[in-house]
Amino acid sequence: MDRAAGLLRAYHDRSDGGAFAALCEMAFASRLGLEISLDGWGEGRSEDVFRTLFNEELGAVVQVAAEDRVEFADMVARHGLVH
Repeated sequence: MDRAAGLLRAYHDRSDGGAFAALCEMAFASRLGLEISLDGWGEGRSEDVFRTLFNEELGAVVQVAAEDRVEFADMVARHGLVH
């Protein structure tokens, strides 16, 4: 991705503790709460949502401003990354 675009406000890998740990650490660092929608998490898999949240496979959680979501999604698609 192009760092010059400046779309990312925060980034955390999920390989140590899973997506849930990454989200909590990001919230602690920013001193903010979270509202998490789990729609689509674990979809198409036999595992449940909680196994998906704590899965430590490679991946990242990113924070993007609401007004930059479309541009970020376009960049992710352009580079062939899963979002």
